[in-house]
Amino acid sequence: MTKTHKGLLLGVSAYLLWAFLSLYWKLLAGVNSYNTFSYRIIWTAVTMLIYMLVSRNRSRYTQELKELWLDRKQFYRAIAAAFLIAINWLTYIYAIANGHATESSLGYYMMPLVSVLLALVILKESLTPATSLAVLVAAVGVGVLVWQTGHLPLIALLLAFSFGFYGLLKKGTRLSSDVAMLFE
Repeated sequence: MTKTHKGLLLGVSAYLLWAFLSLYWKLLAGVNSYNTFSYRIIWTAVTMLIYMLVSRNRSRYTQELKELWLDRKQFYRAIAAAFLIAINWLTYIYAIANGHATESSLGYYMMPLVSVLLALVILKESLTPATSLAVLVAAVGVGVLVWQTGHLPLIALLLAFSFGFYGLLKKGTRLSSDVAMLFE
């Protein structure tokens, strides 16, 4: 299997798992959102600690965490990223558990547009004409969906902006994904 095909297969698999995740959260609708979120934090930390023990990369993990601690700018950036992803996940769990699945989906449709906006405004990136057209078409589509909700979709906006800013902060960190997941 080529690297491209493997990447495509893994990407599609991740999106399918993400789709079924909403059904899982819906089954937990009777459980307080804060409890669900707390268990997610605990079990992610336990899972990542086990992963780190099994992978036998202790020196890399120790080195990355030590560098993070010594570089205060990186440390505060990582703390802010952890805070934003916590807001995002708690909002998502709350939305699904309380019948706002469509609005939470809208937030994740908006998120790439927020990321593009942040890249243009904060990172001073530019778009090619073809990319500009694609962003315009996506923005019109999201605009129609927002219009159809009949109200300001606060959950969608919170999800889109918390994840967009999370991505912006993560772009500037030097942590590997496994160490960052444990830290967050």
